[in-house]
Amino acid sequence: MPMPTSGIACEIMYLVAARVSSQPACVKDLFLSLGHSEARVSEVLRCLMQDGWIDQRISEHDKRKKFLYPSKR
Repeated sequence: MPMPTSGIACEIMYLVAARVSSQPACVKDLFLSLGHSEARVSEVLRCLMQDGWIDQRISEHDKRKKFLYPSKR
């Protein structure tokens, strides 16, 4: 598991994995769902993407939306 001391990382991983089958989580969903600052969520999310735990894809219909998916890792 990435960042074992970070509760935020666990929350992000759980939300992304739980939402993938119905409606993938978007970055804005994380900011609204988690009770942490946008800066902290952005920092942890960036680390998770750099380490290969989460993939980010831009919506085909609305280029402003970024959806999050669990990676194969």
